Amino acid sequence: MANTDTSQAPAPRGRTVLVFTAGDYTTASSKYRAFLLGKYLTQENPHIAWEIVEPSTKHISELSYFRQVFAAFAQAKRLFWFPQHDVVYIQRAIYNKFIFTLLIIQNILRIRPSIFDFDDAIFIHSGFKTRLFIKTSSATVVGSHHLETYAKRYAKRAILIPTCVRYADYAYIDRSRQESGDVTIGWLGDGPAYLPELHFLAQVLRDLNARTQNFRLLLIGARARPEITQLFDFIPEERREIVDYVDATTDADLVPYFSKMDIGVMPLQANEWNKGKCAFKAVQYMASGAAVLASPVGENSFLIDDLKTGILASTKGEWVASLLELIENASLRQSFSAAAREHIRQRYSFESQIPTLVTLLDPFPRS
Repeated sequence: MANTDTSQAPAPRGRTVLVFTAGDYTTASSKYRAFLLGKYLTQENPHIAWEIVEPSTKHISELSYFRQVFAAFAQAKRLFWFPQHDVVYIQRAIYNKFIFTLLIIQNILRIRPSIFDFDDAIFIHSGFKTRLFIKTSSATVVGSHHLETYAKRYAKRAILIPTCVRYADYAYIDRSRQESGDVTIGWLGDGPAYLPELHFLAQVLRDLNARTQNFRLLLIGARARPEITQLFDFIPEERREIVDYVDATTDADLVPYFSKMDIGVMPLQANEWNKGKCAFKAVQYMASGAAVLASPVGENSFLIDDLKTGILASTKGEWVASLLELIENASLRQSFSAAAREHIRQRYSFESQIPTLVTLLDPFPRS
């Protein structure tokens, strides 16, 4: 007899998430931890509405005093007068005193459940605000193990969701053939913000250049700063490419650059701020299949399984020796590439981490 039972599993309960961000789409932390996160979250979960509040808290702080008050009043109406959202998501929104005060009031009064998200050691310069958000929010989401340790001191619930890439953007890069010969060493970032690290990299490459010329340099993010370009003048022009800036809407726009890199480097000074870094450069290198060489600082030490998915090196001598080995050993680069890409797919991709966020949102009651 045919089965006439037409019952179906209940549809997921809808959620509207009101999102306050640190910056706009051009701010890296907001781009990946709010804008792109929301885009991929809602694509896979159409029952969730992800409403980003504009302008961002940083932009409100750039307005005149009276316009800041007006903007805060507009957001107060959304938060307190017949709110249409189910959850408030606070992505590092600590930069305006009016919005900060409104969000703390909403948390204390528990008008809606809230999630506080941060991805740097912001407690170094904004300890009171950070602790207050953590203590009053329903849950805290962090981008690294170091930040998770801090958040657990004060949070009702602390969850680690790394700063992720969309693995599908990188999957088509073919690393099946690693060739000997000239190898491209790549670095990507906001150059002016990483001048000490670039000085260190220049010293490493100068020593490397004295031992082999079988490499090229691809540096992205010089921001038209001549002092950055001059650091690498010892490398002949035909062996270096320095890009000021790439206007990338998503990582798909960066993939042509990552595909040129055989080795991705992430030197990082050992200091309190960098301990909270989320290793995102290394995540991007590894997703692209470039062999990664990084300092054992912050999330790098958790992300990279030394000599299995990449290499961790501290001193200049270790860096030079590691680069020499990677340049000369194509099979080692290929081994790192395969293991690293699988690790990113499983642990540091939107595809793997969005279900964690959905699980976090699901228990909150609908308004």
